[in-house]
Amino acid sequence: MMESIYPIFKDRTKSLLSMILFLIGTLLLGKVNAQVLERKIEWSESSKSFRTLDEKNIVQPTFTDATHLEEFGLLPVYAEMIPMSAYGTVSAQLLNPVYAPAGSLDKESLTFIKDSIAVKADWSYHQKVSSVYLSLLPFRKNPLTGTIEKLVSFNLQINVKAKPEKRSTRSYAANSVLASGNWYKVSVMTEGIYKIDYDFIRTKLNIDPSSFNLNTLAVFGNGGGMVPDYNSVDRPDDLIENSTMVVDNNGNNKFDADDYLLFFGQIPDSWTWNAATQLFEHKKNLYSTQTFYFLTTDAGTGKRVTPSSTEEARI
Repeated sequence: MMESIYPIFKDRTKSLLSMILFLIGTLLLGKVNAQVLERKIEWSESSKSFRTLDEKNIVQPTFTDATHLEEFGLLPVYAEMIPMSAYGTVSAQLLNPVYAPAGSLDKESLTFIKDSIAVKADWSYHQKVSSVYLSLLPFRKNPLTGTIEKLVSFNLQINVKAKPEKRSTRSYAANSVLASGNWYKVSVMTEGIYKIDYDFIRTKLNIDPSSFNLNTLAVFGNGGGMVPDYNSVDRPDDLIENSTMVVDNNGNNKFDADDYLLFFGQIPDSWTWNAATQLFEHKKNLYSTQTFYFLTTDAGTGKRVTPSSTEEARI
């Protein structure tokens, strides 16, 4: 009986071992997703003329949906945004390229053309859609003849090496700073420096200005913009004390009539730089038209703006 069971047990052990090795390899190296796309460039029969700022006329070939960039001497650039569900380290390469004579090009732009075509790949995240932004200069100098050729058709292979998931090593606050102390909620709608003065403390917040020490007067808040859509995005788990500037004219640590506090308030919307599109993107806050900050009279740690000297400011 043992002789009949042993071969089966041996085969199952091999299969299990192979599966374990495969899973370990996937976790250590990351899973690679490859996608191959067939593309063709529809070149125009006529060239395109440009007038530069220094009054120079430049004539370059063009094609459908071409982007002419000054950084490449106004040569046409092929660019495409590919929606991608997988995420990780991205790269792209050109396969099966077909070339044709380039024809007439502006001579000063020839320095941008190399012996081979490089494909640039970057991630872009726009309107909750993750995409790969691909761009290439569709010209090469034939390494054998030295003639300039244009790209007519090709395959694009996109490789995404998934990043292995990592366990969170973040530590979290035992309780919110709002759990104790005296707190007052204030809102801002425009970005700029805000002033908390004696009258605001006394009339708007109904606090006796002489009842607290300026060292514990503080503003807490996490700035503008919406909370990230994904909970995996790193962000503060509690309110952060903001750097403020307190002007205590007589230095008695009491909030007198001429004293005040300054802090920088941010708008609820956000502007971020997209490296792929080379543009700033405005993100409207869908849930609020105000950014909220929390003023406390007894829970601050005295986090203040450090004034720069005249010499530092001049530099």
